[in-house]
Amino acid sequence: MATAAPLMWVDRPCAEQYYRIRYGCREKHDTIWVEVGPFLPSIASKTDAPNEDCCSTGEVLEMESARAAVVTGIREIEIREFPVPDPAPGTFIGEPELAGICGTDVHTIIGHNPLVQFPNTPGHEMSIRIVKLGPGLVADSAGVPIAEGDRVYVHPAMACGICHFCRVVKEPTKCLQLDAYGEYNCDEKPLRGAWSERIYIDHPRTYFLKTNLPAKLVAMVEPLAVGVHGVMKGGVELGDTAVIQGAGAIGLGALVAAIESGATRTIVVGAPQSRLELAKGFGASEVVDITEVTSPAERAKLVREMTPRGWGADVVFECAGVADAVPEGIEMLRPAGRFIELGSFTNTGDTTINPYRHLLSKSIHLVGCCGDQVEHVPASLRILESGKYAFEEIISHEVPLDEILAAVEALLGKDGYRLHGKETRKVVVNPLLQS
Repeated sequence: MATAAPLMWVDRPCAEQYYRIRYGCREKHDTIWVEVGPFLPSIASKTDAPNEDCCSTGEVLEMESARAAVVTGIREIEIREFPVPDPAPGTFIGEPELAGICGTDVHTIIGHNPLVQFPNTPGHEMSIRIVKLGPGLVADSAGVPIAEGDRVYVHPAMACGICHFCRVVKEPTKCLQLDAYGEYNCDEKPLRGAWSERIYIDHPRTYFLKTNLPAKLVAMVEPLAVGVHGVMKGGVELGDTAVIQGAGAIGLGALVAAIESGATRTIVVGAPQSRLELAKGFGASEVVDITEVTSPAERAKLVREMTPRGWGADVVFECAGVADAVPEGIEMLRPAGRFIELGSFTNTGDTTINPYRHLLSKSIHLVGCCGDQVEHVPASLRILESGKYAFEEIISHEVPLDEILAAVEALLGKDGYRLHGKETRKVVVNPLLQS
């Protein structure tokens, strides 16, 4: 949990950010907010001192700090402590209650994500409790009043809204000035990812919504929103047969979004068995266990046989993030069907496509769909609020900060995808949990 740093003396200005410290001359003032450098909390200015004559120097009485998981290199994670800033106007300090370990996080940690530079504190699937509001922040992005102690969902990505890709192409995930919580270099901007005891929500374009959902469900909003995005962009029509490759959080989100959009037959292809059981509970018509049907050709044949007239699926969603799943999924598709790539958020390698066989002769529609956008969040929240789907059951483990690397290794297949003797499905980080 957040702690107070040792006492220290201060006497000169530095840097540009405000940190929450008690600073006083012990004569006329008990507490003054002062400006300190992000990694030099031993020096501060008297900028906000009510009386410069008596507060020209003083003593730091207390400073709040918070632990965070920092990825310093490939398969290297350290627990570091950072000072907690006093929130500027329009910003807030939050306490991450739960933060998912996404497939993107896993591949970042093993070096497959060139967009993230180390050192970095990940964590973009998050349930946040507001700890301290900055001046002037009184409502969420929908205008709903907020207060300290409220639970909110924070959308991790912030598009500029004015560049060519935002305004003309209408693809804000390709924004030329895109920022995202969980991707900042923490030497430059610490506490901007949710694998930490505190998170500073300070970007002026942050979209966040107050919610009364339990923390476990709020942590599932982002993966569900990715599925919603795929269904909305790729198109699911009433009566469609949809195949979902991958039974993780993204795959189950795509399954639910397809069902809610009118798919009457859904087939989930994946593993392990516990995830496939969840898929059945969510309404999947059929499941195919890839550990039992190990041949891609046999799986494609089996799936086609499950579809009307044996033609193949109207739409296939690739949610596994495995390159070779792409040609396999296209083999499951009917002529002129739609193939939606949702899972390959990082570079996991190449695969082989035959342009004649897979594309031209089948006359397919091939769609890439990156992440989610703010417009997919309200629908995702409403699906979760309906109570129709037990998304909290996707979560198999809660881990403290110092067990993240072990969880990543389990998600990569170590010990048969097991952590603490239990099969992993979705693992979330609880930063306040003690080992």
